[in-house]
Amino acid sequence: MYSLAFTPLYDDLNALVKYQDSKVSSINCATVRTLLENIFENDQSKITNYLDGIYTLPSHSNHIILDKYEFLNNGFLCNVIFHDGYYSGYVSIDNSNLKPHEIELISNISNSNEDLDIYQPHNGLTIPFGFDCFQPGDIWLSRNGIIELNKDGVSTFKTKKYVIDELTKYSNSLRLHLMNHA
Repeated sequence: MYSLAFTPLYDDLNALVKYQDSKVSSINCATVRTLLENIFENDQSKITNYLDGIYTLPSHSNHIILDKYEFLNNGFLCNVIFHDGYYSGYVSIDNSNLKPHEIELISNISNSNEDLDIYQPHNGLTIPFGFDCFQPGDIWLSRNGIIELNKDGVSTFKTKKYVIDELTKYSNSLRLHLMNHA
């Protein structure tokens, strides 16, 4: 069930939103303003531009990418992206520090890893080697308002820390899988 937003986010800056920093962390509350300040690292011009819908599309994509953070974990290049109101994360296999036989082994893993020893980030993979936080149980901070994707009555905004934590667990399990199948 979707809770549709009818109030622009500008008008909801003081609204309280539930958020999570990891799957196992407690659910916290913060205002939309505080969450946006954390997302855009207190850069008021970026916050204003986001709320006003002023941003530039990357030339390589039709997706709106407002912020990108990369880190290396266990030889895997992990990417955290903030889109129009939600985060996603993925492991870039081609740009990771992997040997050719490791790339081949990883590339042969199917998207349904339930029977494998690979950690399933968030609610499972939604793209090859990645996931997004725009699924049932998530809150989306759209410019058009707060959209809650209800799941058993509990939905939360997933923070950058949440995505980093999930990518770290996922890339650790990919490395362990490579070690066990070398």
